[in-house]
Parts: sequence; C-alpha cells; structure tokens
Amino acid sequence: MSRDWNVACLDCKSVDRYNDANHREELMRAIAKNSSAIAALAPLMAELPHGDIELRTFYGSVDVDWHVRHNAHKLVIISEYGDLEDLDGSELGRVDWAWSELG
Repeated sequence: MSRDWNVACLDCKSVDRYNDANHREELMRAIAKNSSAIAALAPLMAELPHGDIELRTFYGSVDVDWHVRHNAHKLVIISEYGDLEDLDGSELGRVDWAWSELG
C-alpha cells in the first residue's frame, strides 16, 4: 500500500510537503531531526541570487523558510492519511487537520 510521508509541526498544524515520498519515513525523520541545521541555511540562501543554491531531495525541495518558521517547535512525520509518528518512530495516532495540506 502506498504511504507517502511528510514533516509536520504539531504546534502550528502545518506540513512541509514532499511529492510522493512513498515509504520514506527515515528520510522525513532525518529532515525533522535536523530542522535547526536546515533553518541555519536561511541567511546563506537569502544572501545569494535566487536559484544559486537549493536544498533538494528526490521528492522535492526542502522548504528552508518553513524550517525557520517552525524552529524549536514539536516536529513529527505525517503520512498522507494523517498518521503521525514521533522522531523515535513511535506512533502518535491520526489527525484530520492535515487533509487540507496533504489533499
């Protein structure tokens, strides 16, 4: 069964969305765990002309500005069905607030 994963902020109910990251829980966990490092790239990216530097995965660009906005927030991973998992892999249940962002 297909199960695409993304990074989510529980504090703001916001999703850093990727394209068809099917069964890529570990990648999304790594992105969420390193969110502060990703956010730290913002000044470098802002200093350079648009397009000179980009942080990408095979499933789309990492939204550095999203990580700045959600720095130090409670980040988890979320499936396309709203299933939440903590960064240690424990299941946190299912939410319906993400449907508008994931749909």
